[in-house]
Amino acid sequence: MRFVERAQGQLAALKTLAGDPMPIPPEKHADLVKIVHSLSGAAGTFGFPEVSRCAFELETALTAPEGTDPAAAHRLLARLIAELEGALA
Repeated sequence: MRFVERAQGQLAALKTLAGDPMPIPPEKHADLVKIVHSLSGAAGTFGFPEVSRCAFELETALTAPEGTDPAAAHRLLARLIAELEGALA
């Protein structure tokens, strides 16, 4: 399934970003937003609503006008990784 193949690559990228110090370095912020935006839509379309919801929550946090709480973003990222790992297992 094409979604699964793409999601595996996105999962690897998310894990790399999760290993970075918080807050997310500015040069990687746009990449993270792009990945979670893609997952938010595609996961829901392909029957992974929990992954979609987690991705949407992280995207919302990352793009909040008041800025991103680094601790909250890290928790949301960890939850998204866990949900995506479960979906791909």
